[in-house]
Amino acid sequence: MVKNASGKLKSATWEQALEAVAAKMGSIPAESMKAIAGKLSDAESVVALKDLFNRMGAGNTVVEGMEGRALTSVLTGCS
Repeated sequence: MVKNASGKLKSATWEQALEAVAAKMGSIPAESMKAIAGKLSDAESVVALKDLFNRMGAGNTVVEGMEGRALTSVLTGCS
């Protein structure tokens, strides 16, 4: 579902929904965007989220409750 011009939710296709998300994310300054992955997030989802935010120029990514050199290395780019 997406909001129409009057702010009410209406049915939408996946393509319409993703276009709405892309338009909204593209209108927000990268430095004000933040991503948080919870402790139950799998590594592939965390990396995909980090890749998305890197492509948008936003580096504010935090993983809650996950410790370990391997995951920290993936998120910070350190080895």
